[in-house]
Amino acid sequence: MKEHPILFSTPMVLALLEGRKTQTRRIVKFPKDYTGGEVYLNGQFGLKYESSEMGGTVQRLRPKWEAGDILWVRETWNKVTEWDGCGTEPSYYDMIGEERPDHLKPKFIYKADGNALEMHDEEKDEPVTMKWKPPIFMPRKACRITMEVMAVTVQRLQGITEGDSIAEGIDLTKTSGDWENPPSWVFQELWASINGQESWDKNPWVWRIEFKKINS
Repeated sequence: MKEHPILFSTPMVLALLEGRKTQTRRIVKFPKDYTGGEVYLNGQFGLKYESSEMGGTVQRLRPKWEAGDILWVRETWNKVTEWDGCGTEPSYYDMIGEERPDHLKPKFIYKADGNALEMHDEEKDEPVTMKWKPPIFMPRKACRITMEVMAVTVQRLQGITEGDSIAEGIDLTKTSGDWENPPSWVFQELWASINGQESWDKNPWVWRIEFKKINS
């Protein structure tokens, strides 16, 4: 069993917290020796691709995740200390080398929770808006959502089914329940908003990761 960090946008974090998202798709990244030629399904082993190694060979490409692995979610975040300006300043405890009281310890907050980052500048006596920190910089100790990988398969992006589109955590209010606006169309819109319309049009190979949430 291995642990892997995985990034999610704020809407997808909300879908995870609400239990609507049990799948994610990640574009297959081919090694540098991939010639750009044919790609073949290789059953449980992932893919086979044409390689430039040794004058031209066929190589296997397997996902870095497997069933039983743990995914820990990186999301938009920050770390703040709640202090009302009264009593002992939090940094005083750091200066004297003592542990801060619980109410003065820094805590992690998350954009998906709708937390406001309005702080108060004591010197200027005015509100200050802090910037959110990107998910890529979130440390493991700030993680609040972990999932267990149940299965990993590979497919073309546009091969997603209606059921899998729903499992991707799409906004079901955008579907009409008929052929005019099915879940797969809503997923296409979601994918394009994150990865660009050209990514959808290219129909890349993707790893289909199925998981279950362990905590939140």
